[in-house]
Amino acid sequence: MELKGLLDDPEKSAGLAMKKKAAMERAARDRTQRIEQAIAQLPELEAKQQKLAKKVSKKDQAKGKLKEPRASTTDAEARVMKMPNGGYGPAVNVQLATDTQSRCIVGVEVSNAGVDTRQLEPMRQQVEKRTGKKVQEHLADGGYLTFEDVDRAAEQQVTLYVPPKPPRDPEKFGSEYEPRKDDSEAVKAWRNTEEHRQAQKAGRGGIFAGYRLRIAHVVRDYGLTERDEAPGDSRAVNG
Repeated sequence: MELKGLLDDPEKSAGLAMKKKAAMERAARDRTQRIEQAIAQLPELEAKQQKLAKKVSKKDQAKGKLKEPRASTTDAEARVMKMPNGGYGPAVNVQLATDTQSRCIVGVEVSNAGVDTRQLEPMRQQVEKRTGKKVQEHLADGGYLTFEDVDRAAEQQVTLYVPPKPPRDPEKFGSEYEPRKDDSEAVKAWRNTEEHRQAQKAGRGGIFAGYRLRIAHVVRDYGLTERDEAPGDSRAVNG
């Protein structure tokens, strides 16, 4: 009845049409703005694509492994990233820095980088600016590791605790803790950080001393109605 009254009243009906028109115009402006923001991201994406093209073989490029740069029109700053479920989708990379004793968050950064490398030094700078204190020790997981970060941390007198990655060919390169001939002095020292060795000993000697790996297989699989794999005596009594 209320809608019928609005439509029957010429003045109110005209007002409704104007509101709808205004809403459509706002939606059009918003979409135009998002498209312009997406277009503005293309030069950066194209530059990254050109850099990536140098690392991808022509054979893989022919297979379509090097895809055309695309920007999201709903969130221009988002990038396609691998998700925990194994798929891919538009996302951003959220970084948090915490104090290991108080567990207080002391740094927050949001980027559209699909990897965690080259994030260490900017986060240290942010934490130092926020707290007014120098970062002396920096703990991170192996996904952040680059030798450039190791060198930069050494220059800034920061002890970096990041586990070295195991070599692809242990027989050729040995342990990840063994220095390489092309390592810088900072990288050599980092590979042999005493705290790394002590952490390994603590893990093997205590923390993971009771760790075991068991692999099991299913002997029988049956239920109340699916009885094909049930024991013979059970089928005889219960069907």
